[in-house]
Amino acid sequence: MHRIRLLSYFATNRPSVAALLAAAGLLSACAGGPPSTYVGTLTPVAGTCDVLNRASLNRNGETVQFTPQEGVTVLEGTISPSGAITASAQTMGMNRQPYRLAFTGVLHGQTMTGTYVTPRCRYTVLLNAAPD
Repeated sequence: MHRIRLLSYFATNRPSVAALLAAAGLLSACAGGPPSTYVGTLTPVAGTCDVLNRASLNRNGETVQFTPQEGVTVLEGTISPSGAITASAQTMGMNRQPYRLAFTGVLHGQTMTGTYVTPRCRYTVLLNAAPD
């Protein structure tokens, strides 16, 4: 008898259960905080460097995407609870050899500082939180 009552309860209250599950899903998706965007400059330090001057970093919880020269290449990575950032990507170079790109940095409040390294060059990176 109790099984029938329980089944009839869920059959009649299905929209409430669905709404509760949807709300729980939204809360878990927001657990890392709202997405943040940081923009700034790349400054050549060593090597044969292209004239890269802009970069952006998008953060969504613990996941980051660093985009040098605000272009096509995106380095995927993570940010730790301490603010340490690591992101990398690997493409194929013109000589058919792997071309590894890496970004390491640290979040200091509304500013990120770090280093972007390619096989040909090393850049220092300074990014500031973009206004909403």
